Amino acid sequence: MAYQSDPSLMSKKHIERSYANTKLSQIWHSRSIQGCTSVCACPTWAGTGIGGEENREFLEKFAFPVGGAGIASAINAMFRSEEELGDAATGVGQSIVANSRILEYLPFKNVWLSDWVTRMGWRDGIVDVAGLVLLLGQRFTFEEFLVQRSSRESYDNKKGRKALYEWSLKEVMPWL
Repeated sequence: MAYQSDPSLMSKKHIERSYANTKLSQIWHSRSIQGCTSVCACPTWAGTGIGGEENREFLEKFAFPVGGAGIASAINAMFRSEEELGDAATGVGQSIVANSRILEYLPFKNVWLSDWVTRMGWRDGIVDVAGLVLLLGQRFTFEEFLVQRSSRESYDNKKGRKALYEWSLKEVMPWL
C-alpha cells in the first residue's frame, strides 16, 4: 500500500494520488482508534505552501485563508461537543467536519464516483476537474460549521482498512 516517499521513484499517477491516499489513510486510522473520540476534518483548499512555493500566491488568492476559514473545520473538530459532531465523532461514522457546501452543488456525484467510472479510468480526470471547481467555488458556499458525509471509500472498505492497519502495525513494531 505504501511506497517510498522519494518522488523521483514514483510514477506521475502515484504522485498525483499521494495526497488523496494520505487523506484516506488518515481517515481510516482515525476510524480505527478505540477508547476515545476521533474526528476527521477537511479544510478544503487553504492558502498554504502545499502546492510548492511557486504556487503559494495562487492558493493565497483563491483558497481559504489559513488564519480564518481554512482552519475553521479543524477548530470545530477539536472543540465542538460530541452531540454537535454527531456521526463525525463516532469513530465508525461516515462523516467529517467540513467548511464548504460546494461539493453538494456538483451534479451527478453518484455517477462520477461510481465503480464503473473508476474501472473505465475516468475518475482521476473527473476528480481533477472537481478539485478545480472546489477551489474556485468553495468561498461562495462557506459554512462556519458543517458535518458532511465523506467518500464511500472512507467508510465502506473493511478490507482496505484492515490492510492499512496491519501494514502500519508492522511498520511501527520496532518502536513498540
